[in-house]
Amino acid sequence: MAELESIFHGLSVFSSNHGFKKFSLLKLNVDGAMVSNGSKGGIGGIVRNNLKVCLDTFSLPIGPGPPIMAELEAIFHGLSVFSSNHGFKKFRLILETD
Repeated sequence: MAELESIFHGLSVFSSNHGFKKFSLLKLNVDGAMVSNGSKGGIGGIVRNNLKVCLDTFSLPIGPGPPIMAELEAIFHGLSVFSSNHGFKKFRLILETD
């Protein structure tokens, strides 16, 4: 949970002196899947700009668990990639998942 809090720490779009700041828009699509018995799975994602140009991708194997954990791991990893490579201070993000 502390990791998620640190990711969202810099997310502030309102400035009392200047009103709303202008941001560039990026879109993060993520997905996670597990084999039918839940013994293994994988996650992946892509970050694109408003022109649909690919800026970042990731794809990783994950361990056992239910399908919802695969989706949540994909979201978490995608937000980590986004925040470390692009940052919440310069961009607004649309997150899309199943």
